[in-house]
Amino acid sequence: MADTTKGAVEIERFEPEVFDASGDYGFGHMQARMESYGHGDYVRYDDHARIIATLAAENAALVADAERYRWLRDFAGNQLYLTRNADHACNYVTAKDWIENCAPECYVDCDEVELQRMKDADTIWTVQVYPNTPIGFNWYHAATLDAAIDAALTRATEDEKDG
Repeated sequence: MADTTKGAVEIERFEPEVFDASGDYGFGHMQARMESYGHGDYVRYDDHARIIATLAAENAALVADAERYRWLRDFAGNQLYLTRNADHACNYVTAKDWIENCAPECYVDCDEVELQRMKDADTIWTVQVYPNTPIGFNWYHAATLDAAIDAALTRATEDEKDG
């Protein structure tokens, strides 16, 4: 058996007695082979860790997406608008030009990093929320849909805590 105490160690080949009657590998062993892995080689221990980390990251992203969707679906305020490039694109200007020259007052509360992301991506996602009345509203601008919804969701969560 290979020494498993050192970093990435290649897993040894299965011996015939490791197969069960159906020809499958036994699950009780730390040995595994994945034909669909791409190169057909035996899986290394560090590959397992990488696969597990990838699956954990994908799961965390799915959980965050579900939370965003539930917030949009269950929004109990007066109104909510979600737009992408609603202002600058229809006026034939870039996001950078729009932010800097056409409507800079709309972006004074935006984080400088997010402003730069919007300019670089030439994309402005906006979530406009009327939480309590049809008159008072909050804008949340970002370069991605996720970031715009996260900003609105964070504010709504803070408002709920404050009462």
